[in-house]
Amino acid sequence: MTDYLIRTADSAQSLPDLGTPVPPQQAFFYGAWHKQLGRRIYPLLIERNGRVVGVMQLICYPITLGYTLLYAPYGPVITDISEELLRALAQTISDIAKKERAIFTRITFTTSTTLPPSLLQKEGFQIPHPRTLSASAFQPTYEWMLDLSPSTDTLLAGMDKKHRYSLRVASEQHVTTQIVTENTRAYLPIFLALMKETAKRDGFSLHPHAYYEAVFASLARGHGYLALASIGEEIAVINIIVMHSGVAHLFFSGSSTAHRATMASYAAQWASVRHAKDIGMHTYNFGGVSGPSDERYEGITRYKKRFGGYLLSHDAAVDLVQYPILYALYTLRRRLKS
Repeated sequence: MTDYLIRTADSAQSLPDLGTPVPPQQAFFYGAWHKQLGRRIYPLLIERNGRVVGVMQLICYPITLGYTLLYAPYGPVITDISEELLRALAQTISDIAKKERAIFTRITFTTSTTLPPSLLQKEGFQIPHPRTLSASAFQPTYEWMLDLSPSTDTLLAGMDKKHRYSLRVASEQHVTTQIVTENTRAYLPIFLALMKETAKRDGFSLHPHAYYEAVFASLARGHGYLALASIGEEIAVINIIVMHSGVAHLFFSGSSTAHRATMASYAAQWASVRHAKDIGMHTYNFGGVSGPSDERYEGITRYKKRFGGYLLSHDAAVDLVQYPILYALYTLRRRLKS
């Protein structure tokens, strides 16, 4: 008999207050984005003796031949950790994995307590091969954060001098910025065009159109805002900022190649940060960056770090494997591709 109950949550309701920040990737509105693409979502509440001590949102991704993988981005979020809880989690995950024919389930614990690898291994969790971590479905291990508690002048002074120079260039080029909190849906076509241009320039893949539709629907319900930078009447940059648990998260940024020399992206980013501070957010999250021994994203990492801030390191991902042979083949394929 266990003290823990893991049950399906009502995704139409707000998350309960756990007394600890919950990443937006574990918020129910994030699951709704994926649901728009036909992915099955499992929003779960973890209770102990009737008290909610954690949340876990699993997203089901198709792989091939009817097999899938399950993923809890930056989850589960847990305030109460024990061997008994890990056993209950493993059982719940295994039950869902069997139903979904999931080759494996990947989770990344968000908890104030460091989990001993030996304890995780005892309950069947294993460390994935590093080459499998960079797939587009998975969240980055490292993010770049900025504390917004200092004054705006102090934040500007803490910025790298090259970024301050870029902001001056933007001003000289008559770049104007605008924060949009209402009627955001009107900017979706422009955003999609800018994202398409950015993806072609920087060599990354885009989500399906329906995904961005769902993101903009969340903005309309008050989950975030747009930061625009324009040259005259032409919008050159659109940033999508999602707000959750007092943190403003930069989720997407689309920009025009033709106007890169105007430094409009720097102006849009600084406007995003200032607005986050003005509305009471305590932290700004620039998103994924390279880790201490990883230089794959050196350019974007350097760009983000020069705004000032600090590195946030998430716990290492662990996998719970349902089909060992297929898991080995998946790992081999990822290793050969990367």
